[in-house]
Amino acid sequence: MVIAPETLARIGQPESEFLEYKAVLPPAATIAQLISAFANTKGGAIVLGVADQGKITINGLSDEFRAVPITRKAIDLLTPTPAVNYDYVDHGGKRLFVIEVPQSGTEVSFGGKAYGRTGAQTAPKLVVPAKPLTEPGIEKLRKALADDRKACTEARAKLLDHYESVLVSVRESPERAAVQGPSRAIGSFWKSGLDGCPVVR
Repeated sequence: MVIAPETLARIGQPESEFLEYKAVLPPAATIAQLISAFANTKGGAIVLGVADQGKITINGLSDEFRAVPITRKAIDLLTPTPAVNYDYVDHGGKRLFVIEVPQSGTEVSFGGKAYGRTGAQTAPKLVVPAKPLTEPGIEKLRKALADDRKACTEARAKLLDHYESVLVSVRESPERAAVQGPSRAIGSFWKSGLDGCPVVR
């Protein structure tokens, strides 16, 4: 695979949002995390055979490290499978292995977690918590149902019982409410029932 000239030109620069060095071949899981992070940010490259501990040292990667199969294993650990280039390159007479990761249009995850890149650091991306089921809309609807029950026919009372059960169902179904929002999850029932008052058989 052909590594882009701009990626090769970064070798020797300090680690950054676009560049990660490893002195030796890391485990497939570590490579998978780095690929996920670069793919979910702006793309970048992992260069094996270079150390950056305050000073950049290009030692090269010995033949005993099987970089290609480990990289393939790392890619297989990712969902969905990202487009990745990887190959050995010669840099100043040193044999390096470069994994080039373009930015992905779809979030790439490893082990159910998506990683991101901030500066030279890789970390799991923050997950926005689902909206709690205690938003004011539900309590407002419950109060409206209670007020309406004070003066209604038997048929309407049965209808109100149905909507009361819908509210309970929404409270006990966080996955539904997390997607639609508690109020929207019961909005259609509320509109058709309390505004239109359909006939109950």
